[in-house]
Amino acid sequence: MNWPATLPQGLLKSSFSDGPPDNLLRTQMEAGPAKVRRRTTAGVRPLSGAMRVTAAQWAIFKTFFDTDLQSGALSFAFPDPDNEAATITVRLLNYKRASAGGLDFKLELTFEVVP
Repeated sequence: MNWPATLPQGLLKSSFSDGPPDNLLRTQMEAGPAKVRRRTTAGVRPLSGAMRVTAAQWAIFKTFFDTDLQSGALSFAFPDPDNEAATITVRLLNYKRASAGGLDFKLELTFEVVP
């Protein structure tokens, strides 16, 4: 499944953030430093950002999230913020909508990038 072509095809650069996967397992020892090991060879990593959408695009997004993604249970292809010609596989964890003035909204999205 793909991100709808009728929605913005990227995150606003001023809102974009990502980071490394939380892929370590720490075990505290009785004395000395904790033991640390990698959990898996491919962990999920966080990605978040915002986009500006119209009222019509908001309705498209809601249908995509509620119906196509089954309220965020399914993953989909999203435009790669680092390479506009590529896509990455993500799951949408959360979203927030706020007024952006007029009839437009600022849609803040929180993803996890899956390997």
